Amino acid sequence: MVPERVLETFTQASFRNGLAIGALALLAGVVVAALWRRRRGRPCPVAGLLIAAAGVAALLQSQRPVPGLVPGLVALAVAGVVVDAVPRLRSLLPVLALPGAWLVATGVEVSQAWAPLAVGVAVAGGGALVADFDGRWSVRPLGPVLMVVSLAGVFLTVPETREALPVVGAALPLAVLGWPASLASLGAGGSLSSTALLAWTVAQGGTFRDTALVGGLACLGMLVAEPLGRLVGRHRHRHRLPRPSWVLAAVLVAHVVVVLVAARVAGLGDDLATAVAVAALALAAGAAASLAIRAVAVSRAPGRRR
Repeated sequence: MVPERVLETFTQASFRNGLAIGALALLAGVVVAALWRRRRGRPCPVAGLLIAAAGVAALLQSQRPVPGLVPGLVALAVAGVVVDAVPRLRSLLPVLALPGAWLVATGVEVSQAWAPLAVGVAVAGGGALVADFDGRWSVRPLGPVLMVVSLAGVFLTVPETREALPVVGAALPLAVLGWPASLASLGAGGSLSSTALLAWTVAQGGTFRDTALVGGLACLGMLVAEPLGRLVGRHRHRHRLPRPSWVLAAVLVAHVVVVLVAARVAGLGDDLATAVAVAALALAAGAAASLAIRAVAVSRAPGRRR
């Protein structure tokens, strides 16, 4: 019965429409990324913007209201594009993200008084961490894949999936722009806007269960845990290591585990304090895993320092 219900869910029109929109966005992304790589020789920072745009288009196609989302995403995209164009402003990204985060947070329709603040912090602070992750993994971009896994985790968390289902459908095809194709990274603007799409979707779908808001936001997983792990490990400002396939696979596996714990343990519980504790432990475990992966990578790369 459970597999049949799951399959039935993914045959709904909103998911199929989202999937079609995501496929069109993928085609556009492939063209843009190919031209970008030909001229710049590196992945194009457009995947996150495409995820956000396709998600909004899928929501509108399914006739879901998107209060505050579109102007917020535009403001966040502009803030991130400015940082991509002027890298020395990267440390100001959380501040530049505040107007867009405010628009998204105040536009969500939630019953919890604390939810808009949580959404705003997740967008501005979490989005900046996602951008940091994406910037360090931009040569072999893992960000788009991880963001799609995070959005799938949101779908598994929230009790009301009317918004999550079309968003997941739209994002799913765009994962291939990242790993293994290495065509596009999230970009700073895309990191902020795709994080905002995730946070908005969590708030809209989790309004009737406090723990779903906590678990859904924690589904950012390694996208925020890995930068926090580097900060704790004091490796933030050193040179990058090569990214062999086993490192990418290890980070992806760790991300899936963190997302599952956040979605199915923290997000489905009844006690808010317990959910916060479980989510915090899951993210801490992800940060520890990132440090362990890095230590092994260093040991396998003699003569290189970071």
